[in-house]
Amino acid sequence: MYKEQESQVNVFEFQMPWGGHLNPENRWIKLAAIIPWQEIEEQYASKFNTFKGNVAKPARLAFGALFVQAKMDLRDRECAELIAENPYIQYFLGFSEYQDNPPVSASTFVYFRKRIKAAGIARINEILCGVKQPDRDDDDPPAPSTGSGEQDADQTGSGKSNEGTLILDATCAPQDIRYPTDLTLLNDARRILEGFIDQVFRPLQGSMNKPRTDRKEARVAYLAIAKKRKVKYNKMRAAVGKQLRFVRKDLEILEQLLSIPEHGALSEQDQGKLRTIRKLHEQQQTMYEQRIHRVDDRIVSIAQPYIRPIIRGKAGSPVEFGAKISISVKDGLCFVDKIGWDNFSEGSLLQMQCQNYHRRFGCYPSRVLADKAYLSQENRRFCKKHGIALPGSRLGRPPKQTDPEKKRKQLVAAKERNEVEGRFGISKRRYGLELIMCKLQQTSETEIMMQFIAMNADQIIRKQSEADSVASQNHEQVAFNKKIPILAPVRENLCFAF
Repeated sequence: MYKEQESQVNVFEFQMPWGGHLNPENRWIKLAAIIPWQEIEEQYASKFNTFKGNVAKPARLAFGALFVQAKMDLRDRECAELIAENPYIQYFLGFSEYQDNPPVSASTFVYFRKRIKAAGIARINEILCGVKQPDRDDDDPPAPSTGSGEQDADQTGSGKSNEGTLILDATCAPQDIRYPTDLTLLNDARRILEGFIDQVFRPLQGSMNKPRTDRKEARVAYLAIAKKRKVKYNKMRAAVGKQLRFVRKDLEILEQLLSIPEHGALSEQDQGKLRTIRKLHEQQQTMYEQRIHRVDDRIVSIAQPYIRPIIRGKAGSPVEFGAKISISVKDGLCFVDKIGWDNFSEGSLLQMQCQNYHRRFGCYPSRVLADKAYLSQENRRFCKKHGIALPGSRLGRPPKQTDPEKKRKQLVAAKERNEVEGRFGISKRRYGLELIMCKLQQTSETEIMMQFIAMNADQIIRKQSEADSVASQNHEQVAFNKKIPILAPVRENLCFAF
């Protein structure tokens, strides 16, 4: 059951127990004015199609709480405490007076993230950034006319010339998991299986003897290797082989117990872990027998089996474990085009991102700034056909002589492309993209999207403040010029008496 929240009161009507009123120049007051609450309310209300049950929290409270958490880079409990202490944040969340009791609890954030999905946040982000939403679903851009990639004013099929610069890049949002190794994963699987065996055997106790699991021997074998700082390859391989045999034995014992009537039941979550462990054992057995260290859809976390290793190849973090994110940047505002848990080539998304640009702004970009991963022949042909400039070095062997002017333009374009790197740096240092703490795939995607929309909102507020500051300075200068009269030029025939 859902009940729509009442309209927001005026900032001067917000009631506080100690008197006074809120400062209209506060950042939360400004943020509350630019967030499209009506669209959020419509999307949130559509998820409730029954009148049964308790009344759900308002959409503004749900979305606003996640926004506050992303903006301040807080955990659930800390954010709930901050909301209870700050009247400006309570006004931002839609309250008409200060609430003495905490409006939300730490556990409520999990339900908010489950109900507000990443796709809906992406639409809210476009509305926040001034993108006009289409009235129909089939809003595919028309086929533009062909043209040269060096011409910035070629006409597209919509009759509007190419405008703006689109900057593309991808990064990884690491998940909060322990660095996975074959030995630790197998040891964790063995310990979980031993707990499942105890749980399933408990109702059968007294009617049969409990099967032997060799848990003490397996624990000693694991610690003998895990406590060493450096382990040779042969010893590590032997330790992995031992843990594989222990896991296989535990799986066989568990299968036998599950086939006996009146055995203990496993919860749905435990059954999901059991399926993950079976797949993990299969993958590890394959790599052990074939002496390889790579397999498709490799599991690196039993609790979060959707996480995949993302090969980055950068100093300090050659491999990261989390979601790979491809974004496009225009005028400092970020649009998330894809969140993928499997490693993908970001260069293959250039055409889709240009189409998204056309859908958002009604024309194709005049330039696309990207790194070498995007400079494929197919992307070059696409950009040439649509009149989009794609600066970058040509494919193949580098020429013996380079044009200095062309080299200078490429250097300028590379400097401009650094804006997207700055967006990634800000999102990771300031908004928490460096470490995602959620445990579910859906809630992790929601948290990632909230971080980008919080960063865009701060960017919009910053631009508005700069524009207001410039306008105020111009107004003061005009007023100052009016107060000082301008002296007329002195005539040549004017005489002075001394």
